[in-house]
Amino acid sequence: MPEPSYTTVIGLEFIQGRFVHLGEKKVALSVQDLLSLQKVPSAEELSLQTIAFFYEEHISRRQIVYNISHKRREIRLRFKEGDLCHLLGIHHTLKGWENTGEKGFNKLKKGVVTLETLKANAGLYKKNLFRILYFPFVYQLISNPKIITGDREDIVQPEFVFFDEFSSRIIKLKIRQENKKRPNFFVPVSFEVETQKPFKKIIEVRSFSEVDYFEGYESEV
Repeated sequence: MPEPSYTTVIGLEFIQGRFVHLGEKKVALSVQDLLSLQKVPSAEELSLQTIAFFYEEHISRRQIVYNISHKRREIRLRFKEGDLCHLLGIHHTLKGWENTGEKGFNKLKKGVVTLETLKANAGLYKKNLFRILYFPFVYQLISNPKIITGDREDIVQPEFVFFDEFSSRIIKLKIRQENKKRPNFFVPVSFEVETQKPFKKIIEVRSFSEVDYFEGYESEV
């Protein structure tokens, strides 16, 4: 699959009878570019608004069913619009309920909350930026994940962890049961970027498929 181009634009402006070189800048990536991302983008190339539209169009309101070699046998993973702010760690940088859930998601889509907004809390912004820039790789991860069991001592208590290597880093999507009444339905609870692969036995994925978002949901109640 070809790597999407990070187009470098050389700025020229006609000033006082001659062209003046204004420097180089990289063009922002589009939602379509993020589908086949091969290299982690810079903050100049990626906006929170683009991530929000990408999430809405290609990740949110999807149900993916994984048949696995594990006593659980089946993982039904579903993504909701209100999950995005939490997965990006927005709540660590911007406090307040209005920056979480669907309200927070809508603020990302409208361009109200941007990377510039997050820079107001410089320390946490720098700590969280890698997480934001690597997030688009989740689309590729859920299409072909390596799966391990979660750690009991982990504060978010995931039952499973999806992981793989992208752009020289290991990304992890931690998931757990949505509730006890629906034991096969899982939701994402944390997204992390690390430098080392986990040393655990990988659970075989026998097959996976995408089904209707509501398939099987009511029947498990």
